[in-house]
Amino acid sequence: MNLFGIGLTEILVVVVISFVVLGPSKSMDMIKDLAKILRQLRKAWEDVKATVDDAVDDTKFNFDYVERMLDTESDKRDDKGPND
Repeated sequence: MNLFGIGLTEILVVVVISFVVLGPSKSMDMIKDLAKILRQLRKAWEDVKATVDDAVDDTKFNFDYVERMLDTESDKRDDKGPND
């Protein structure tokens, strides 16, 4: 498990230290709050990623459309010939 560059052992060390420093009840509240924040960040990241993916797909579609139009115009010019 690797979350924001933090491995499982580092997370366990932080949890153990928080139990010692804050006590079990406050530590559990803090862990619950942290988990809620991480879920919200993950959801926000997925929303941002979906938005960017949609924008990239739309841009690719637009480029494909322009490329087809340019190819069509190029074919029309080639069919006419230089002296038409």
